[in-house]
This record gives sequence, structure tokens and C-alpha cells, in this order.
Amino acid sequence: MAGGRPSEYDPRFCDLVVSLGGEGKFPVEWAAEIGVTKKCLLGWKLVHPEFCDAYDIAFTKCESEHMSKSRNHANTGTGSPALIKWLGSAVFGYREAMDVENTLIGKDGGPIQQSLTVEYIDAPKE
Repeated sequence: MAGGRPSEYDPRFCDLVVSLGGEGKFPVEWAAEIGVTKKCLLGWKLVHPEFCDAYDIAFTKCESEHMSKSRNHANTGTGSPALIKWLGSAVFGYREAMDVENTLIGKDGGPIQQSLTVEYIDAPKE
């Protein structure tokens, strides 16, 4: 198992991550800026309450920045409502990102035709 010296925590990192989150940068980018791993940041959250608070504030700012940009793109027709929903669920963990209709359209603008075939296999008889 490879090991290195533990990364030195500095309380000034709190202001830095809040600033980076406000720019819409993600935790992996905060870690790269500081010169540590994302796992190190998560460890600092457990040990330093002030960093835990800063991390949460930064993540909220990051989330807000991306959701706002995505919504603006969707509202101006330059983006996709489905992308907003994906961003909310995949990146930020929402079950229902927003009330965005995600409709798939099939051939000639109609609904997508689906068929389901179920094959039952009988259990062997004794």
C-alpha cells in the first residue's frame, strides 16, 4: 500500500474552497487547486468542523451556479431540459432535479413504440 505524508491542513483552505465553489468549480477542482486528493478533502471534513461547513457552503454555491446556467440555457432554447435533470440527479444527487418534462419522441414525432417479450422457463419437475 503506497503511503505518503499526510497533507497539511490550513484553515485558509476554507475561504479558497468557498471561492472556487462560487465559480462553479467542483470538489475535484478544489482538491487540484490545493494540491491534494478529493479523498483528503473528505478527510478534512471529518476532522475540521470549519472545513466541513466551508465544504458544504462551497458545494451549495457550485450547485447553484450550475443549475442557474443550465436553467438559463434551457429557457433560451440553447440547452436541454433533460440535461438539467441529469445534472441535478447525477452530479448533485437529486431524486427529482426539477419539474422538467423529459419526453422522448419517436419516428415522425409520435411516441416511441415499445414491445416487451417475456419468456418463462419452467422449473424442472421432480
